Amino acid sequence: MPAASLLLRSQTASWAAAALFAAALVPALLFNGVRVEFFALYHILLFLGLALFAAQWRLAGARIPNTAISLSLVLLWTWLGVSLLWHPVPQVGFNYFWIVGTLPLAFLIYTAAVDQDALWRRTAPAIFITGLALALWAIYQWGLVGEAPRSVFLDINSHAAFLNLIALPASAYFLLQPADQRWPLRLLGAALFVLFFAIMLTKGRGAIASFFISFLLLLWLVRGCVPVQRSRLLLLLALLALLLANLLWQGGVLERLGTLANPARADLGRLQIWAQAWKMLQDAPWYGLGIGTFWLAWPPYRHPADGSAGYFAHNDYLQIWIEAGWPGLLLLLILLGAVAWTLVRVLRNVSTMPPLIPEGRGTPTSPLPLAGGEGRERGRVEMAGLCAGLLAIAAHSFFNFNLYISPTLLVAGLVLARFNQLSAQTLGSRWLRFAPAQWVRPKAYYTLIALLVSFPLIYFATQGASALYYKAALTQASRGQLEQAYQSLTRAARLTPSSDSVLATHADLVRHLLRVSDKTSLGDKKLLYQFAMELLDKTQKLNPLRPQAFMTRGLLYEENQEIAGPDWIERAQAAYRHAVKLDPRYHQARVRYAALLLRQGKLQEARRLLDQGMLYVYVQAPDLYTYYDLTRQVLALSGETARAEWLSERLKPLARALKLDPPPARAEDKGVKLN
Repeated sequence: MPAASLLLRSQTASWAAAALFAAALVPALLFNGVRVEFFALYHILLFLGLALFAAQWRLAGARIPNTAISLSLVLLWTWLGVSLLWHPVPQVGFNYFWIVGTLPLAFLIYTAAVDQDALWRRTAPAIFITGLALALWAIYQWGLVGEAPRSVFLDINSHAAFLNLIALPASAYFLLQPADQRWPLRLLGAALFVLFFAIMLTKGRGAIASFFISFLLLLWLVRGCVPVQRSRLLLLLALLALLLANLLWQGGVLERLGTLANPARADLGRLQIWAQAWKMLQDAPWYGLGIGTFWLAWPPYRHPADGSAGYFAHNDYLQIWIEAGWPGLLLLLILLGAVAWTLVRVLRNVSTMPPLIPEGRGTPTSPLPLAGGEGRERGRVEMAGLCAGLLAIAAHSFFNFNLYISPTLLVAGLVLARFNQLSAQTLGSRWLRFAPAQWVRPKAYYTLIALLVSFPLIYFATQGASALYYKAALTQASRGQLEQAYQSLTRAARLTPSSDSVLATHADLVRHLLRVSDKTSLGDKKLLYQFAMELLDKTQKLNPLRPQAFMTRGLLYEENQEIAGPDWIERAQAAYRHAVKLDPRYHQARVRYAALLLRQGKLQEARRLLDQGMLYVYVQAPDLYTYYDLTRQVLALSGETARAEWLSERLKPLARALKLDPPPARAEDKGVKLN
């Protein structure tokens, strides 16, 4: 077919793949670990790009560099895949396998390209423009809206890390830009200043420190390859960006950086997380808890004063060790070591390197028009910039969770693949050659490619569709449209039967239906009750670490006493107790459990249960007021008047913030009835 033949041509395919890659970056940025539909969309786009290059192999063959970087990355991804065999929560494991796998997948796509230089030349500018747009957005957020300068990211440090990964390789191209092209040089310099300023504006100590470490390494590596004046100009841009951000923050940037002189006091919150995560590591098996399980297994280990979201260890190496065991950590360190050793070898052999960029004109190896200078020096500068970007991410990962941020991994995979390509050319590495035309007919080959790519495409399409149905169900339930929500959850469960979150929400919706079904016969209520229990059984089998499922089970027992049987109170208490064990901060379960204890006249047990939860830091919410108020009442009944009145004063600002009625003036004014 003419259209298919045109698409498979090298130049056309590189344009199409670059468009797919750039398009994939947009949903990756919007995913933020929450919007599963965007997670599915960017993977679909990436696999379409991979399928396009695989189809090209039929005509042009494939050349894959046989390097230590390629091998170590494949081994790391393989181990993460093997670890899914014993993963305690399959759905979470598969999703996080593909989240972390964004880096090797992007690496594979670039490596699979027949014309890698053309793909880089067309993709890199799009990524640079995206980074510049995010930097400008962050500056707008801070200067005009009064928000944290984090663009689309939920975490400001992840925003800074993403800009680091773009700004440092782009700095290398600034150093290579010919002096006679003044306007391109000025525009690129201005864009870099914006990127530098946006990074400094975050006040992120780890991000800024890793930036300057990598930035100074870049300048050191390119000494003698670029004019000294250009290096000084680049350094001046970075320092001016730092000073301007510090001035606008009234000295806040340098003040925060100054705290790094005393690491023990620089960030007590992270130190608390690391200390508790280390205890978690001691209890984990050698092969790890399973990729992506940190946030599920974390609550019992969490320090009471930890106010973080609780999803990450804020140290990628520690978290990978916990989740993927020592094999995962070892393979990750081997990958980083392979990059470092490759750079050392390149620097030693740079004199023998073939010219990568012909003198006097732009070439496929550069995303920007370049001119002048020796090819080997240009190659050294470009690889130094790429390595600086990767180093910034690797260094910052000691303090953040970059290995779990999709857009960062997407760009890092491309940067790593580009570095791998250039280093393989420099060092004369062996290339694995693959020529399907020699052993398979065209129709059979293209059919095979279509079949192979259909599996991930179907998987991600169902994930995305299920997420949309799930989101619709939550919206419908909040509006009181319970029947419509029920239908949406049923469709979501059909698409992703292994999703415990869908099943748990479905069970809770059935519980609500039981509560509002006054005219329903007892027989129909029993059927609904049994269906909810079956959903919870499936949920707990798929994810034994989800406390909400046990909370829902306890509520089902408590709200359907006639159906649950005479021992409903013991069964409800056991469910609430297990929910609190899984997550000590789950104050909603504490309240229900304490209410049952009070109902039985067990005042002191209820006091101890509620008092233990007071050690923890919580996010303000209406149900938190309920917990604090019940604790206040129980303390008053227990004779602890001073503590009850102290808690009553503490409740007043919370009541104002939540626009609730304030607590009584005295703790004795309101009591708890003991049945």
